[in-house]
Amino acid sequence: MANRLLGRATIKADGRTLLTKRGCTLDPGGVQRTAVVGSRSVHGFTGELIAPTLDCRITQTAEFGLEEIRSIEDATIVFEGDDGINYVISGAFSTTTPKLAEVEGEITAQFSGTSCDRA
Repeated sequence: MANRLLGRATIKADGRTLLTKRGCTLDPGGVQRTAVVGSRSVHGFTGELIAPTLDCRITQTAEFGLEEIRSIEDATIVFEGDDGINYVISGAFSTTTPKLAEVEGEITAQFSGTSCDRA
């Protein structure tokens, strides 16, 4: 798989594959650094811990919709790349109120968690 690049991802929440559309974005979180600038030089930096986030668009079905997304908490969310690289968000929960669009039954959702690690 050395030449294979990420082109598609499968998103799973507690083992259940979500019907996501293309364009999911994963931010693994970690330390966000900010420069501390003095009047004559950069003194260094400070660090702020940022939680991991996953933004995605999900197609609503009769079995999986707004209520199911809204109720996700303390879940394990897996981002499986078709390049063979996977990430796991532990302690995951739905962060924003999911929004349903009439076009194609598309739900916009965001998830966060306590950590994100390469699996």
